[in-house]
Amino acid sequence: ECGGGVYVQGISDSRKAAFNMKGGSITGNTTTDERADYSSGGGVFVYSNATFTMSGGSITGNNSVRGAGVALYSSGTMAVSGSVRITGNKQGSNANNLYLISGKTITIGTAGLNTDASIGVITAEDPESDSPIQIATGAKSETPDYAKIFIPDDPYQMGYMITKDGENLNLSTHQHEWTYTQDGDNAIKITCGANACSLPETFSAIYTLNEPANLTYDGSGKPA
Repeated sequence: ECGGGVYVQGISDSRKAAFNMKGGSITGNTTTDERADYSSGGGVFVYSNATFTMSGGSITGNNSVRGAGVALYSSGTMAVSGSVRITGNKQGSNANNLYLISGKTITIGTAGLNTDASIGVITAEDPESDSPIQIATGAKSETPDYAKIFIPDDPYQMGYMITKDGENLNLSTHQHEWTYTQDGDNAIKITCGANACSLPETFSAIYTLNEPANLTYDGSGKPA
């Protein structure tokens, strides 16, 4: 049902469980349950009174409905650092790597993340345009590029993106970064230059500028 590779759960606040992963790999695990939507944590399931610290290694090639790589639930906590990789885990044909229930975040350890780290992430709720969802704390430096390390697992192709707010990382809706270039003698081409834009790569909006009948300068603005 949960934790195809590793299941981490403590007994109480005074008898907690800890799983430390410093290398190696967790791969090829599948969780199944007759209540299909209960299946969670194909690679690692972190539940109550439990801590998962991952400072190296990979979790890949696992399958589950939620958190095919890692599922973080209840009072469980997770810290990451180094060259961790949580990628290539699937819910059916969709990427589903690190799953965070509502209100849950992971912590970036004091050693930080290396540039070759890669973590796919999906949250229980979808972010809204005015309400991003926090996914991580401890992003103390401006490097590495966290938007290249944390990859939104976006089955609906909404173009979600990772944004930084102080030391926190958020899953946010896509924010267009419009660029304007000349297209021919009398047109402006408008495209989005931001990463993971949901618009097709060939998309562009072209506005044609028609000359007004009278271009005599009289000190007032002229319409385009």
